[in-house]
Amino acid sequence: MKQYHQPPSTHALAGRPVHAQQGVVLIISLIMLGLLSLMAATSLRNAGLTENLANNVRTTELATRAAEIALRYCETNAADFVVTDSGGPFWSQKTSKGVLTYWDSDRKYVNMPPATDMQQSGLRVTFKRRPECMVESQVKATQDGTGGTPVEDVSYVVTARGFGPEVANGTGQPDGTEVWLQSFID
Repeated sequence: MKQYHQPPSTHALAGRPVHAQQGVVLIISLIMLGLLSLMAATSLRNAGLTENLANNVRTTELATRAAEIALRYCETNAADFVVTDSGGPFWSQKTSKGVLTYWDSDRKYVNMPPATDMQQSGLRVTFKRRPECMVESQVKATQDGTGGTPVEDVSYVVTARGFGPEVANGTGQPDGTEVWLQSFID
C-alpha cells in the first residue's frame, strides 16, 4: 500500500504555507457590523424626527387656513358681530382668579363660520373644532373737516383663531395647534 503524504508546510490547493489563524477578520467584521447598525439606527431616528416636523408644519398650516376662513367670515359680517362691551380689551377681563377670556369662558361674543364656508374654501380636512372669530368696534370722534360737529368714525378690529385637526371639539381652552390672526377695518 502506497501512502500519499502531503508536506505539512504547504496548503493542498494553493501550495502556500499554512499559518495559524489569529481571528482578526472576525473582530474587524464585528466592528464594521456594529458601525453599520449604529448608522442605521441614527438614520431611523432622523427619519422619525423629520416626519414629526413635517406633521407639525402641516397642522400649523391647516390651523392657519381655518383661522383665515374665520377672519374673512367676520370681516364680511363685521357690522352684525360687533362686541359693544367697554372697559379694556374685548377678548379678556380681569377676575379674582386671573384673566378669563371671552373666547374660553363667556362665548356669547364668539362667532363661528358655518360648515359650508369651510367646505367652499377647498379645505378637505375634517376639523373637530371649528375656527372662531370676534369683532370689536372702535369709535373715534373726529371733526368733519368743516370745523362743525364731531363725526363718529367707526373702525373694527377682527380677531380669529383656528385650530389644527387634532384639537378636540369643545368650548374650553384648546389643547393642540392654535393660530391667531387679526385685521383692522376702517
